[in-house]
Amino acid sequence: MRNTVSISSLCVAMTSLALVACGSDDGGSTTDPGKAFDVTGGASHPPTGSTEIAPGSGQAVAYPAGPYGTEMGSVVENISWLGWKNGKDVGYDQGAFERVSLSDFYDPDGSKGSKLLIINASAVWCGPCNLEARHMRDANTYATFHAKGVDFLWTLFEDANHDPVKPQDLTNWGNRYAVDYPMVLDPSLKTGAYFATDATPLNFLVDTRTMRIVDIIMGGLLDDAAWNFVNRHL
Repeated sequence: MRNTVSISSLCVAMTSLALVACGSDDGGSTTDPGKAFDVTGGASHPPTGSTEIAPGSGQAVAYPAGPYGTEMGSVVENISWLGWKNGKDVGYDQGAFERVSLSDFYDPDGSKGSKLLIINASAVWCGPCNLEARHMRDANTYATFHAKGVDFLWTLFEDANHDPVKPQDLTNWGNRYAVDYPMVLDPSLKTGAYFATDATPLNFLVDTRTMRIVDIIMGGLLDDAAWNFVNRHL
């Protein structure tokens, strides 16, 4: 499942990328929950409690307060990307890109019917990543687990040549694997801080009631037995 040779050059820069990724080209990360800013740059004050300004907008959204971390048990930062919440509905049209943030999945009272979020970080060149996406398509994994309260978020960070992913790569991936769950571009590797080893894909599981990381899996979920592992966290 691991491809340590292919990702090795990427991992050399992993530490520095982790420091800058959240302020990158596709929208950046959250502001400090206690210090929010509106779209014009003027200071504003969000409501009290676990509320912050959504990445890329001036609107306050509910999200657990920091501090944030990357280890199991930590609250994951409210990262934001560009992509689709359901690319299949819009024909994987790059003109229909929208902002997708982790706050979209936060469900503290269960009103969204969500219990668990699986965040995947993949590259187009990665064989196990493709196998995992193919298995999800062929085994109808999303529909099966979504009915149990599991949400999915697929991120692509590199293309077939190990260069930063481009919008066309996301379109091609969506068409190839009939992706009907949220899928986003991550050319600056915002997920880099969550890699536990120099392996890809990365799957990390987040409890959507608290946005705490409950498991980090290096390598693909490539068969039914692997996906059944997810049931233990529900």
